[in-house]
Amino acid sequence: VEIALSPLQVGHAHFVVASLRGIGAYPRVQRAMRRARYNEYIAQVGRVAVDARDPQELISCVAALAAQALEVEAMTVWLLEPNRLEFRAASIFASGSEPVANGIVPNRADTLLGYVAAQREALIVSSFARENRFNVAPALREGKAQNALAVPMIDDGRVIGVLVAHAV
Repeated sequence: VEIALSPLQVGHAHFVVASLRGIGAYPRVQRAMRRARYNEYIAQVGRVAVDARDPQELISCVAALAAQALEVEAMTVWLLEPNRLEFRAASIFASGSEPVANGIVPNRADTLLGYVAAQREALIVSSFARENRFNVAPALREGKAQNALAVPMIDDGRVIGVLVAHAV
């Protein structure tokens, strides 16, 4: 809400005129609200990072908070193994279930994860059923969640993993 106050004098009487206006629909206000919301999620991850004794707790938290922040059904944190030949699912968050960790995917350019790691930039998949930049696993091609955003995680100039958000 935007509030404007203006003094008004009528004869010897003094008044204050108040004007109230809802500004929630303004694009700059909407952007600021989204930014504040995302900043709160980042702060939550920071608090867990400080308090967590187990790195897996932090990784699980990142998957869950990222899914909530992006309002998607599922989020997976894939970490590149030290041999750099494969990705390991460090945390999988799916709405309505507990985070889990399982799965290995080869680090090859013909896989979603390998493609994103090689390109070193975010990738939007609008339909796994029609995807042709890399091979799509049958479970993804035929699954309910056809949209995805995959973002490489880079540390000190090296890809260390890929964060994948799935949406219906």
